[in-house]
Amino acid sequence: ELTAHTQEELTELAFPCTVSGMKEPLVLGISGKPQGLQVAIAISMEDSGSSVPSTELCPDRLEELRLDFGSTVPLRTRVSCRLILTNHSPIQTPFTLQFEYFGSPQNSLTQKASVPDMPPALLKTSRIREHLAKREQLNFMESMLSHGKGAAFFPHISQGMLGAHQQLSIDIAGYANMWGEYWDNLICTVGDLPPAVIPVHMAVVGCPISSQRTTYYTTDQLQKEPVIRFGTQVSGGDTVTRILRLNNSSPCDIRLDWETYMPEDREDRLVELLVFYGPPFPLRDQAGNDLLCPETPESSSSFLSPSPSNTSDSSHEAVHTAEDSCVSNRVSQKLISVILREHDGVPADHLYCISPKQVVVPAGGSSTISISFTPMVLGPDVLHKVECVGYALGFMSLDDEVERELPGRRCRLQDFAAGPLKLDLCSYVRPAQLSMELDYGGGVEFWHQASDLIPEQPCTGVLSELVTTHHVKLSNTTEIPQYFRLLVSRPFSVSQEGASHSCRAPGQARGGEEEQAAASKQLVLYPQENMLVSGGSAGLGRRSPSSHTHAHV
Repeated sequence: ELTAHTQEELTELAFPCTVSGMKEPLVLGISGKPQGLQVAIAISMEDSGSSVPSTELCPDRLEELRLDFGSTVPLRTRVSCRLILTNHSPIQTPFTLQFEYFGSPQNSLTQKASVPDMPPALLKTSRIREHLAKREQLNFMESMLSHGKGAAFFPHISQGMLGAHQQLSIDIAGYANMWGEYWDNLICTVGDLPPAVIPVHMAVVGCPISSQRTTYYTTDQLQKEPVIRFGTQVSGGDTVTRILRLNNSSPCDIRLDWETYMPEDREDRLVELLVFYGPPFPLRDQAGNDLLCPETPESSSSFLSPSPSNTSDSSHEAVHTAEDSCVSNRVSQKLISVILREHDGVPADHLYCISPKQVVVPAGGSSTISISFTPMVLGPDVLHKVECVGYALGFMSLDDEVERELPGRRCRLQDFAAGPLKLDLCSYVRPAQLSMELDYGGGVEFWHQASDLIPEQPCTGVLSELVTTHHVKLSNTTEIPQYFRLLVSRPFSVSQEGASHSCRAPGQARGGEEEQAAASKQLVLYPQENMLVSGGSAGLGRRSPSSHTHAHV
């Protein structure tokens, strides 16, 4: 057995063997070039199925290795790849894997999942086990991201022994709960070989703010927000408001600037060109006045009032800006921003409105906004309900400069360059409508004769009033409540109850004013309900034999 302690070539190595009876010993000459530890590194991307060719652990070939998780990694998802270590030598050696910045916290692996308090038989069901598995994955991801850096990389084997002629495949996972582009270095140390520095890159897309409490581990590309519906409203009716709570699952305070739009599909409007002087969405106080941008010199404050050009309206699709993604040089501030994007909608502040228009959702917390819908006034020729479709875009910004960019580690786009939070809005508007059924054919007409004022007992004198009643059935055939008033002028009156015929003696007081006041109150008829209304006409003495009018609802 020969053990070499140097990698220099051996040429003058002799092994003497003394044999009894021989004057001179036998000499065995040994020569050769000892080879040291030989380890190759390969990277296999799990999602794409591609594999980076093996690279020997030599300083002059390490630049060929690169660990790229992709440029469109969704939030709160797990992406992974495999690092393959191959030992081509018969030497057993230790190895370690460590990330420079976005490694997992020290106490993340010591946390143990708690067993839920439920019967053991229930724990064995497939649905419960699937739910517990998802919750365990969510807890593990949250523990990886507990350092608050927005992204984390985790090798499932961080250290161990690489056996002789062994090939070891190590899974490396990436997690993120904040959008942005992340860079890091994976330090791979094998035995006495020089450490291999492998660049790591991951670009995360998505919005960490949602109206739903995210309590599960998702593999979907993008989690879509539910449609906010305002139901069916009456034309020109009162404003309807919905309260929405927004939850922030990221470690950063995020500012949202809201704009509402209505979709517009026109062939002559394809793109929009927006020009802003200063930041597109500057900070505002509670009164809505613009504040000075924190990273802008005060000498340039006169240029910082946002003035979007009137060339076109805004949309939420792909945005291409004239300025670079992340500018590390903060000395020269860009005062003018030019944004070119696809045209999709027109502003709809008159229909949908969000208050406050600028809101900060704290890290790991929540904030509430009010979304209002004001029904439009339909024309007299509109007989059916009209659909009002809109959407709201919340453009995301980070007021903390460190959270926006950490040179060499992370960079997060802002405003139009970052994908906004989209809320779909839907409502219907229909004209106020009640159907009417009469107890007589034709209109509501009352006929009186002067002789009707003579009672059956003429000795009591001539009557001063004679009331005749017709019944009208009002029905609401729509799907929304109808609020209405019944207004008539004397000698007509309306009420929900009434006799078919009544008389009043000469000395009896008239209550027409009270009846008319009661009838002028606002009434409500709910969907698929009806109401019986009594309309009366008072025939007075010394009036024409007949009179005719219409009651308007």
